[in-house]
Amino acid sequence: MKPKAIRQGDVVIILNQKIPKGAKKLDHKILAYGEVTGHKHQIKKGKAELYEKDGTLYLKVEDKAIVTHEQHPELEVPAGEHKIMIPQEFDYIEMIERQVID
Repeated sequence: MKPKAIRQGDVVIILNQKIPKGAKKLDHKILAYGEVTGHKHQIKKGKAELYEKDGTLYLKVEDKAIVTHEQHPELEVPAGEHKIMIPQEFDYIEMIERQVID
């Protein structure tokens, strides 16, 4: 069975999700920044393009791409269109939602 998602730290890539119409092509390949360390999850190898629509990132990969991060092993992303998710948590004391910190 093929995986439906792959993960590198606090970045989850939902595989085979179409990029919506009207998504804007971005001029960088950074999927997420670390909030504490300044490290980043980014495409380092492979032909890939990053898109954004309504605050959600999408990744288009031609053949395969490699995502790197200073504190995690490299992650190979297969060809296709994929949705990028950053898990959220809810603080019931402060009553706010925030990004999970890696």
